[in-house]
Amino acid sequence: MTEIFRRRKTIFEKGEWEWIQGPEILTETSPAGVQRRLPWSDVISVRLVFSPTRSKTWRHYFQAFYRSGDALEIDNVHCKGFGQFEDRSSDYSAFVRSALRHIAVHSPRAEVTLGLTPLVYAAGLAVMFSALGVLAYAVICLPLEIGSWPVTALIKGMMILVAAPAFCLWAVRTRPRRVSLQTIPDSELP
Repeated sequence: MTEIFRRRKTIFEKGEWEWIQGPEILTETSPAGVQRRLPWSDVISVRLVFSPTRSKTWRHYFQAFYRSGDALEIDNVHCKGFGQFEDRSSDYSAFVRSALRHIAVHSPRAEVTLGLTPLVYAAGLAVMFSALGVLAYAVICLPLEIGSWPVTALIKGMMILVAAPAFCLWAVRTRPRRVSLQTIPDSELP
């Protein structure tokens, strides 16, 4: 069975990128028609990442790294226009699951990493802890004169209740970890 996935990366491209899975290779075709043929047997590592942005809260991406030094990155976002994005998660998930099956057959020793790279994750944690520190300072030290004390406490409490779970969710979903090709959790794909 041949799996095909298509998406437009930016509004400046006239057409879509296309990836076609064959039994031995993955063929990538750019909107200009330039093809790259990447053998499944040359995959040395794979990374699956949940990487949301403000306008694409559902964004996931798949990276494959090859012996030749080539790298492949595919995400589930299709650009429809300026600031307009389409979630192609159902096609993307089926495509990535199929690619992982091919890699397991042709390159069973390939490393699989879930989440961000350790350096990017550490930088993200530093930013998040800094932001939480600023929020804690604002909640504890800055006066918020809206009326009575209970209203002020309620507003400050709501700020913490919103920020803390969002931070925890990001920290858990993007943490770097290694798994085998056979034990990739379904939760890693949208």
